[in-house]
Amino acid sequence: MAVHTFPIESVKQSLLGGDSIQATYRLVRTYLSLHNQSGDTNEDHLNCPDRAAVVRAITEFGSWSGERPRDEPKLLWVSLHGEEPSHPLHVGVRGLSAAFSTTSLDNHAELVDWWDVLNGLRGVCPLNVVVIMDVCWGGSPSAPGSLTKRTGNPKLLFGPIRSAHRLELDTATSFILATLVGGAAPSVAGAKTVVRALNKIFPRDPETKKEFYRVWWWNAAGTHKCFPPPKPAMTRAT
Repeated sequence: MAVHTFPIESVKQSLLGGDSIQATYRLVRTYLSLHNQSGDTNEDHLNCPDRAAVVRAITEFGSWSGERPRDEPKLLWVSLHGEEPSHPLHVGVRGLSAAFSTTSLDNHAELVDWWDVLNGLRGVCPLNVVVIMDVCWGGSPSAPGSLTKRTGNPKLLFGPIRSAHRLELDTATSFILATLVGGAAPSVAGAKTVVRALNKIFPRDPETKKEFYRVWWWNAAGTHKCFPPPKPAMTRAT
């Protein structure tokens, strides 16, 4: 049994020292190898230059994951900058893809609407797909909502529901990876335990009082559910 990883990243070059998952990704590969759990990986999308490249990468994951063993976890790890909601009590519905350039500092960001970008993955996930939204506000309802169909949903989707520091995001990734060692995606109860621990460790947003992290899952009817549940005041940003 093994864990198969598919990282996707598009962040500004000037911020790679603090906002990139690439250093953590190397540690993850080493950790999985240490426990004889290192499966297949696709490293072709760690420097996505624009939104279109992010779309292609996410769509490619659908076919790539379908070629991995059905009983083994397939990890989709998405790293972008999150767009701050227009109102502090809203949850985010979009991310920001930053043009990545090794020859120019003229980087720019494009809006990434989850309802559009995740379209190529909707309804085509094989069993045991786990998604980590390494994006500020990435655990908002928009990403899981855009993926939901009657069948072919991920098993679990994790992400923050507020602005998050790299230390917090890396810790969350570590907790989630620990549940995958053993070659199986965690149960909903196991995922709740991870999120409960993260929200106990890390503080709420000082202004909005939002907790740090959330997990989403899908039942047999294709309905998505989450823990902790959204607060009534948390509505979609426009």
